[in-house]
Amino acid sequence: MIQLNLEEKQMFQAQVNENRGQTGLMISKICAFATGGLSAVVVLAYFITEHKDHYQLLIAGALCLLSTVGTAFYSYFHKRGQARLGAYIAIIGLHTALFGSFLLLPELVVSAGLAYIAVVCLALMLLGNESTWWMAIISATAWVINLAAARSGFINQWFEALDEGV
Repeated sequence: MIQLNLEEKQMFQAQVNENRGQTGLMISKICAFATGGLSAVVVLAYFITEHKDHYQLLIAGALCLLSTVGTAFYSYFHKRGQARLGAYIAIIGLHTALFGSFLLLPELVVSAGLAYIAVVCLALMLLGNESTWWMAIISATAWVINLAAARSGFINQWFEALDEGV
């Protein structure tokens, strides 16, 4: 095992933080375009369905748009020297959009676990080890709530279930 002195550790940490910021800029742009495109697709799916009773698609599209705005804020905060705050806003926006969308669309609950794992990995890349545990706990809790909600079917009391045509 290699032992570093204090000066070398500080230089290494500075390089890691700089790379984390550049990685965050690239990832935030990709996430902003992806969630913006997903928002457009979900809203378009509402308009091309035969039944206009699937309002949960519009709400899910709005949640994806919220996620787009949150990830777009990362680059703004990075330019101001507050990349960590921007990362928190982006990750919370993504997490809120995922939780709400999977709650509204229980048909997608199979992919919820993978989506939450992706958010935890994103938190690890942008925030480091110390904040990732909280994101993992929040994601696991949200996934259990999404599974319980999908299993109980309570959302079908408020919205009409999606059919095969959607």
